[in-house]
Amino acid sequence: MKNNKIYFLVLTLIALVGCNDDFFDTAPKTQLTNDTFWTSTDDFKLYLNSFYTVFSGHSYTYFSSPIIYGDRQSDNQAPDQYDEITAGEYILPESDNEYGYGQIRNLNILLDNSKGSDIPAEQLNPLIAEAKFFKVYHYFQKAKRFGDFKWLASELNVDSPELYEDRDPRKLVMDSILANIDYAITHLPDNTSPNSRINRNIALALKSRIFLYEGTHMKYHGTGDPKPFLQESYNASKELIENGDYSLEPDFRTLFSQVDKTSSPEVILIKDYEPDLVTSSVQYQLDINSALDAATKSLVDSFLDAEGKPISQSTIYDGSGGWSTEFDNRDPRLSATVAAPNSNLLYGGVPTIPGSSQSTFHSMQISRTGYVIEKHWDLNPEQFNLRENCYIDAIMMRYGEVLLNYAETAYELGILSQADLDMSINLLRARVNMPPMILGTMLKDVDSDFPSIDVTLDEIRRERRVELAMENFRYDDIIRWKAGDLFTKPIRGVLFDQDLYPEVEVGTDVVLDNEGYILAYPNSLPNGGTFEDPKHYLFPIPIDELTLNPDLTQNPGW
Repeated sequence: MKNNKIYFLVLTLIALVGCNDDFFDTAPKTQLTNDTFWTSTDDFKLYLNSFYTVFSGHSYTYFSSPIIYGDRQSDNQAPDQYDEITAGEYILPESDNEYGYGQIRNLNILLDNSKGSDIPAEQLNPLIAEAKFFKVYHYFQKAKRFGDFKWLASELNVDSPELYEDRDPRKLVMDSILANIDYAITHLPDNTSPNSRINRNIALALKSRIFLYEGTHMKYHGTGDPKPFLQESYNASKELIENGDYSLEPDFRTLFSQVDKTSSPEVILIKDYEPDLVTSSVQYQLDINSALDAATKSLVDSFLDAEGKPISQSTIYDGSGGWSTEFDNRDPRLSATVAAPNSNLLYGGVPTIPGSSQSTFHSMQISRTGYVIEKHWDLNPEQFNLRENCYIDAIMMRYGEVLLNYAETAYELGILSQADLDMSINLLRARVNMPPMILGTMLKDVDSDFPSIDVTLDEIRRERRVELAMENFRYDDIIRWKAGDLFTKPIRGVLFDQDLYPEVEVGTDVVLDNEGYILAYPNSLPNGGTFEDPKHYLFPIPIDELTLNPDLTQNPGW
């Protein structure tokens, strides 16, 4: 492991100091004030350390991994208790922790105290850039969730008028994000270490992600000219590709299952876990708590056959045998994402469903759909046996995402060429020995989620879904594409096989649709969730904020 590692446990402890207002209220005892603290680069670094906790990774102890289980809020997963957001049942909350300005205020404290500093610019500017990176990161999350938001350029006082004004337009926020991330890219150090301080490549990857999101959001929601933001994403992606610092991990499964990811050629940023220092229970959760989440038939069907064709047009795919045969002759990423026959993740070699014999002994592994998540599973039982002391690193940013961003922005800008596909999506396909995507030869999927869009864009979106499944991207993609109607479809599981589960009673243990597929929520959501446009494309401003500031306007429909 590299010597410049930052241990997240240490960062968490520092967070209790660095971002606590009381820390600066102890001057009478310690003589530590703004005048004496911000005098060295070490002071700035110490303060910045606390912000690294924003990278949640696989979380800690027995908490579920936000990376894997972020897809609960999408059509990729069917959790044990259905997601109220995708079901359309989210209600106006009294408060929302995501709305606050706490970390933005803390970052502005640093930025304000950097002005007029005696520290040489060549030493100070990278630290300012690091703070701007985190400010961008936080504002992006808020813009996605709430749309318009107040952009704060400096620390506020209790009587600052900005506290009682309406939100700033989303476009102003995104323009400010662009200016700040560009500053970060200009001044951050060139460094490819995925587990040290924020570097220039990490900022480029974040820019690629943000402006793909915002550019396509503007296009499909009709809120302005998307091309400038799409171009920004395209340029950032292209620079990362052309600088040659990254390549794909040779084996797709290994990318997620390997314990130490610091040397992976694909990883841009990780959350680093270390024995006895910072650990999680991600392997234990994947195995024991399969009941919490299950993959969906929709996700499974999105994987192409081995010839690169949609299964709706395949001559080699056989779904008639249900789970026992549908993994045959498919994109290998399917069996690396969802547990296939003979997976060592399955008790008795088959998924545990309600009423099955395995459920008597493994009640926590009952899958609502019969599809068990395999991605991130380490075939070596060592990490599982460690339970909450697992130390598999968590990927926060990787090169595969950048390649997908590049291909999609190139298409949306109208400049996509075969060469672009060959340097992006076709690299991802080659890794798993799938046929390349060739312009002009692709078959439009008759069962496509997007029947009205061009086949090339349809296949780019499919590639994104299968490559990034269980990595917490799908909800954001559905929102930016204005595809909320996908949440209104029934959530289905495997084609039920009575021979595989002779003890399961249909109608009692499981309920099937008219084609024989298990319904995940036959009583609560038999026809899928509800989705209101434009209401459900944004979250509401919580009641307590509206009470504190009557000039705030609520989001549409709330």
